[in-house]
Amino acid sequence: MFFQSLETLITKAQQGNKRAWLKLVKQHETQVYNYCLRMLSHPDDAMDLMQEVFISVYKSLPSFRGESSFNTWLYQIVHRRSVEYYRRRKLHQGLDDIPEETCEHSELETNQLQSEQHHELKVMMNNLPWEQRLVVELKFFSTVHLKKSLSN
Repeated sequence: MFFQSLETLITKAQQGNKRAWLKLVKQHETQVYNYCLRMLSHPDDAMDLMQEVFISVYKSLPSFRGESSFNTWLYQIVHRRSVEYYRRRKLHQGLDDIPEETCEHSELETNQLQSEQHHELKVMMNNLPWEQRLVVELKFFSTVHLKKSLSN
């Protein structure tokens, strides 16, 4: 398989090439899923939202003009769909509704500590109002993806 630029894939996908569309999805699905998971905190909800996002992207792809980067355009759609999904589901959970993470007995103490910290972070993020959660997401997590994409 030879390398195709993102612009080439976008152009081909806009022309109806299914293989190009599938490659675009494959290139972005992990990042989109992780964003959805951080925003919703539930794997099944994140998967549902990711599917909605890619349906929206597919329907909107002919209108992509390249005035911004594809990633910027994609994440605008992800963000809008996240807000819509969040409002539909009204994901205001209490502390009792959050499943506790389980640790296997064979894990080292450092892994347990990291797991507990991850759980505490999820609890704190879930207790934030939607707007504040979004600010934290954009400030701390999006910069990681931006740095990764710039280094590639």
